[in-house]
Amino acid sequence: MNINSLINHIEGSWLIQTTIYDLSTCKLKNKKQQVLCQQVNKNSKQLKVFKNRIGKSHTQLQLYSLKYGLNTASKETYLLFFFEKSLDQGSITKYTYDNKIISDYVFFIRNNNHIHIKSAHRNFHTTEDIYFINSKFKIAKSTISKNNKCITVCFSSKIKMN
Repeated sequence: MNINSLINHIEGSWLIQTTIYDLSTCKLKNKKQQVLCQQVNKNSKQLKVFKNRIGKSHTQLQLYSLKYGLNTASKETYLLFFFEKSLDQGSITKYTYDNKIISDYVFFIRNNNHIHIKSAHRNFHTTEDIYFINSKFKIAKSTISKNNKCITVCFSSKIKMN
């Protein structure tokens, strides 16, 4: 899988079914949501701000930005992908419409249908493995650890609606 096919696999309107199991409280939570992911114009204000931040020293990086929304403007966030082709890895910055950074992730393309994502914030670590079954179906397994102890496990299935 290359970055272009990854972006193509992420774009679209998705129906997501998620099950979250909190290991510390032994509680189960299910949720369903519809999410729209679409590529942002390369000349957008948001992308220009991030291009200026990274400067010319990172010209080998490929940049892609996706608008990620729950079908309401107030809930929109953006995902900015920085990808270094020679390493089959990159980073993802999640940010708001006014360019405030929410979180950062590192991703690794494992093979043609699997990417691995991880992030850390203080003593919390998150890992996510996404498996692209085909162009309209993907599944994900996520874990959240605190102080190196797993506290949450999450499973998601995502069906592309368009």
